[in-house]
Amino acid sequence: MRWVDKVRSGRMTETVLRILLKLVRAMERGIGRLLVVGRELALRASVLAVGWGNSEAYAWRLDKTFWRAIVLGRSNTRDPVGFRKQDNFQ
Repeated sequence: MRWVDKVRSGRMTETVLRILLKLVRAMERGIGRLLVVGRELALRASVLAVGWGNSEAYAWRLDKTFWRAIVLGRSNTRDPVGFRKQDNFQ
């Protein structure tokens, strides 16, 4: 087997493209799921912080960068995608 820069077979090109498309879709679903969780966590943290008087924390609810950061911060936990039962910000 050797490395090539250009695929010469049309059938091989189609096969590789189908595989890549499936990989992209799988990654998008995973990222989408993480963003949903991040949005929920950001909302809960924002409500808590606004309740403590931090009016700037309201922007966290709309900040997708913050959603990603808050999920990545949980990536070292056993359940990085879901909510743990002890997470009760309210």
